[in-house]
Amino acid sequence: MKKILLTVLVWILPTVLWGKQLSDKQYIFQRIDVREGLSYQVNCMTVSHRTGHAWMGTKNGIGRFDGYEQKKYLNCNIDQLVEDRNNNIWALGSEGIFLYDAVNDTFYRACDLNGNLISASSICLWDTNMIIRLGKSLFSVRLLPI
Repeated sequence: MKKILLTVLVWILPTVLWGKQLSDKQYIFQRIDVREGLSYQVNCMTVSHRTGHAWMGTKNGIGRFDGYEQKKYLNCNIDQLVEDRNNNIWALGSEGIFLYDAVNDTFYRACDLNGNLISASSICLWDTNMIIRLGKSLFSVRLLPI
């Protein structure tokens, strides 16, 4: 009987108490909507680890939220936001592919080496390339340093 009681005290009781402490954590949820500056319903979202901003793609552009304020970029439907391994923010919208320029705090349309604007129906970042889907075709695009 002493062996069973000792087992309960040594193994089971700490597990129950530790599990109780984990379940006692409280989280505060704050709703972010149009009243807090969100431009429209969110289509997609990504978080920039370098700056800590939450980037949200909406039907009315891109919103960047720093925990206090919302800043709006572009004025088109945004379907996809991705962050590459160099912390660049890429957006796919109804008007093409955009790249965020942190120095000038703006988004620029992506273009090829000949200056032609790039459009796509979806994008996926993979290693140092971007996979672009145009209709039923896939293209691999090598990303050059900015």
